[in-house]
Amino acid sequence: MGRVKEMYFDSMTEDQLEAIEKHDAVMEAAAEYNQRQDALDKQMSFAVNFVRFNKNNPEIFHKIVELADRQRERRDHYSIEIIMNVVRYHTDLDGKGDPFKVNNNYKAYYARMYMEYRECPGFFSIRGSLADEYDFIPDIGYYEDWLDEQEKDK
Repeated sequence: MGRVKEMYFDSMTEDQLEAIEKHDAVMEAAAEYNQRQDALDKQMSFAVNFVRFNKNNPEIFHKIVELADRQRERRDHYSIEIIMNVVRYHTDLDGKGDPFKVNNNYKAYYARMYMEYRECPGFFSIRGSLADEYDFIPDIGYYEDWLDEQEKDK
């Protein structure tokens, strides 16, 4: 700290110094809160985008179900990462027009949705995520309706 600054702080009363410390603490807490809020906003946008993406592309979850079911015949545990990469591979090959992207942030949602759909908790390893708080029942219902329509169209 420079001499002028030191002299300024030395001439302050205890109350003034305490007020500066409180102000600094409040500003620091506000900055931390804003960082957490920004992260939460970003995560919430993933949830909103997942809902939209999943409704527009039910065949993605269908492919995840097919691949995960095949792995469950042989294993008690598997990786959503591998399954998502296989799904990406197939959608890039089979897609018509511009291929759409399956966002990596949807892995947490699809893993939990599958485990709830098939009632197989623990099949995929999961970490704490906002997807833990998400209610997949409407999405599963939408998928089952889509499956019924696919069967009728055959």
